[in-house]
Amino acid sequence: MSAASCEIGEQGFHLRLLELMGSLIPHETGWIVRYSPGSDPDVLHTKQISSNIVQYYLGAEPRSTDPYFCSWRSNRVARVETMETALPSAADKNFYSLDFMKKMEFTDELAIFLPSVGMSCLSLFFERKADRFTKADIERIERFFPIVHGLHQAHTRTLMTAMYSAAHAPTSFQDRPAAIFDRHGKLVYSTPKWRQLAETEVTVRNIEWSLSYDEIRQQLGGGTLPFKGIELDCMNSIAPGGLLLHHVGDGLMDREAGERASSSIVDQLTPRERDIVALTLDGFSTGAIAQRLKISKGSVKNRRLRIYRKLEVSSERELVTTLMPFANQLKCQLASRRVRTLPCNVSEDED
Repeated sequence: MSAASCEIGEQGFHLRLLELMGSLIPHETGWIVRYSPGSDPDVLHTKQISSNIVQYYLGAEPRSTDPYFCSWRSNRVARVETMETALPSAADKNFYSLDFMKKMEFTDELAIFLPSVGMSCLSLFFERKADRFTKADIERIERFFPIVHGLHQAHTRTLMTAMYSAAHAPTSFQDRPAAIFDRHGKLVYSTPKWRQLAETEVTVRNIEWSLSYDEIRQQLGGGTLPFKGIELDCMNSIAPGGLLLHHVGDGLMDREAGERASSSIVDQLTPRERDIVALTLDGFSTGAIAQRLKISKGSVKNRRLRIYRKLEVSSERELVTTLMPFANQLKCQLASRRVRTLPCNVSEDED
């Protein structure tokens, strides 16, 4: 127990847990697997299992063929799970009992479910190649399970605290929009303010529901989002190989303050500058804005410079970061005062 306690918050923590629990029962092989409802399982570590077996498992649609995955999805409680209780949960029972067990050459299996942040779960697996786990084996694992579960919870809290620190955040993310995505681009965890922002902001809503992990990174690299990303290591139990996104500003303004700030900005801008600000907040590029407004890219850039001077910012990133805390109220006011695209016989320099 002391070895695992010393590694709380470290990459090797769950490896120590696997060793610790494995020392209590006779077994030959083992796994550490992360389950998440919207993604295929992530195999984080194996003991005495070839890479061919791992690829065979991942290629066999484990969301329907892995009985433990199916059992966990229907009951996400921390627990010890035996093969006998898990197998009836599989949509395809024959694959696991007749095919996979034969290929892996084991006769029995035991799992430990350790729920993590959001709806994900870290699972430790042990297999026996001869005979079955005895009642005494299972009772021994169950007796130590509360201690292991407590260590896992302490590890998870430490990881979250470390991520807050890396993001230069306060003790909690609850006062700002923040979210954790797994390596598949699936949402693992989000704060109330992230969910609030996602309801009103197209950019955030697209990240949460439609973009892959690579596309999220590409968006971040574009420099138009007021978020920073922190890549998570491959053994992070919350989202291995995933990404933490957090707002770099001070969070969302309350409605009254947002309305005041929006009115002040709208009053400073010409009609065409309002169009450019609105489209910029919706994530449009300079070229796309020029096309939408039927003006040249140079005209968009010139007007942007005037906007920067009026609002006392120096770049598009700083502009979006400054406006995002009250972007919803601002866009409503901009829309209410937006003019139609100028007819083609009017000079694009006129406002």
